[in-house]
Amino acid sequence: MKSSLLKQELVVDAQDKDGLIREITNMGLSYHVDGHIIVPYQDRTAQDIIARLETKLTVLKIQEPSLEDAYVEYLMRTGGGAA
Repeated sequence: MKSSLLKQELVVDAQDKDGLIREITNMGLSYHVDGHIIVPYQDRTAQDIIARLETKLTVLKIQEPSLEDAYVEYLMRTGGGAA
C-alpha cells in the first residue's frame, strides 16, 4: 500500500543548479523544481543516485513515506478522511 500511494523522493540543490539538473537528466531520472530539485526514485536506491552525483550539493534530503502517511493518503483518495 505504501509504495503504491506515496513516492520516495530525493530533495537536492546545489549552487550549480544547472549542472545538477544536467546530471539528473543524464541518469534518465525525472525531476521537478519546487524551490529545490525533487527527484522521485521508485526503481533505484537513493544511495545509487547520490553516489553518481559529482556536483557539490548544498541540500540533500531523502523523503521516505511512513505507513501513516500512506494511510492518510488512502483516506484522502477514497473520501474516508472527509467529515
